[in-house]
Amino acid sequence: MKKSFSFLLLVFALCLLQAQGDCKEGRYYMPIFPDVSVTSAVEYGFNANPTILNPGATQKLYMDVYQPVGDTLSQRPVIMLAFGGAFVFGARTSPDIVHLCREFAKLGYVSVAIDYRLTSDLVSKGSQRLATLAVLKASHDMRAALRFMYKDAATANTYSIDTSRIYIGGVSAGSLAALHTAYLDKLHEIPPILASDTAGLGGIPGLSGNAGYSSRVAGVINLCGALGETSFIEANDPILVSMHGTKDGTVPYGRDTVTLFNLNLPVSGSAAIHAHLDTANLQLKHAFYSWQGAGHTPFLSFITVEPKYMDTTFRFVRDFLYEEICGNAVAIDPIQQRASVQAYPNPAENELFFRIKGISSPDLRISMTNALGKTILFSTEKTGNILKINTQSMTPGLYIWHISDAKGQYAESGKVILK
Repeated sequence: MKKSFSFLLLVFALCLLQAQGDCKEGRYYMPIFPDVSVTSAVEYGFNANPTILNPGATQKLYMDVYQPVGDTLSQRPVIMLAFGGAFVFGARTSPDIVHLCREFAKLGYVSVAIDYRLTSDLVSKGSQRLATLAVLKASHDMRAALRFMYKDAATANTYSIDTSRIYIGGVSAGSLAALHTAYLDKLHEIPPILASDTAGLGGIPGLSGNAGYSSRVAGVINLCGALGETSFIEANDPILVSMHGTKDGTVPYGRDTVTLFNLNLPVSGSAAIHAHLDTANLQLKHAFYSWQGAGHTPFLSFITVEPKYMDTTFRFVRDFLYEEICGNAVAIDPIQQRASVQAYPNPAENELFFRIKGISSPDLRISMTNALGKTILFSTEKTGNILKINTQSMTPGLYIWHISDAKGQYAESGKVILK
């Protein structure tokens, strides 16, 4: 027993040393690789994709792989991203996906942008069944892409990846695909509306290729996405980082209904997901950023990215993953590095106080958002370093508070329970 324990300690120490060596010279935090190579249109899978006009249609599936030029590390973490577009349009070359893939590759990641099968029939005959099928198809394709990377690591090792550090994510519909890939892992979780189709579609793994390899991931990057049910997330599931606009009219911020294409499909948006994680005691590492007053995918503007929102997106995700990979906490503050806000008491009853440090603006706004996405906004003037709001009329429960300046720029956020 003593020898076994000593061996385990040795293994742990070696793993720790490897991680520390991995993070030298700013890797995963600073753009230490100025040049990025892109291997385009790597075929990773194939599956049927029938439509009303073409019932026998099939589709090859491709990915673009972004790698840091000059990197000699033999085992590198992977970030795999899927584009948005309501499951009816979009491409892996979407400007937000390309931007994030390039920026993360400069840090030392292998970044992967994937295709997945679209469901164009949603436009002409939208239904809950077809929408649910669209999510499952995209999830099957992402699982095939993951299996492709596992297969490569076990055979040709073309991309020098570490399969224990694969993080999947996406934007909007792509994020729905990633969330369900990571957390919908039992047959009974597939909605009954698809029960008769499950076997023919390949169950949870799907039939898009690379059978026999793992599709396990270490974490999820959720940008404006949602889950069918928060109960899909269980203890020991992959870690999660999410970002979402509080005024998102496409994918709900809290628990609400998707009305696009007249679907009326109930889902749990990012606020509802993280409220569940805060209260379910799953011991699952997670972080959530709300864009106050922002709509859907504020970092993307048709054919380009919005620099302010995209910079915040990149840094928030970067910092979360850096802490996970390297074990060192870093400041997450899109406005100024020394900003600090302490909310007390917690739990609170009738009154909530905020002690402010490092925020120069005298005009501040405090918002309180509950798990359903309902937000109450308080305008206040900063006369010292203590602000107070009255919460007596608010419904008891868990809230996410945010403090921003008069222009609506984010300064700090946190969680509090109101009694």
